[in-house]
Amino acid sequence: MSWTDDTDGFPLLWIEIVLDPLDNHIKCHLTQCLIDIGQKLDTDLVTIISPIVQGLEHRLRRAIETLQEHKRAITIILDTPGRVVKVVERMVAVIRPIYQEVIVIVPDWAISAGTFSP
Repeated sequence: MSWTDDTDGFPLLWIEIVLDPLDNHIKCHLTQCLIDIGQKLDTDLVTIISPIVQGLEHRLRRAIETLQEHKRAITIILDTPGRVVKVVERMVAVIRPIYQEVIVIVPDWAISAGTFSP
């Protein structure tokens, strides 16, 4: 990458130098916001912003297993175009033995397999 490469008037190297710390700042801020939501709701919190595809249930299980102790409820922030219903059934099988209550927040959309009822 050189200073002569240009995107909308900005040198690419400049964009890389500026956006990488900005991306990290945004990730840190979003992470803190999610922690705050979980604390306010007094629940564990998981975000799923993805199609529901094979393997997602394993990622959910690993995320839940990383918690040292589990709260009574879990909040799932879900934004998905859906897809594989069998994966949702396996996700529910991961959640149900651990949590007494499941709260699902859909900030934008959840269709197809995303309309599951844990």
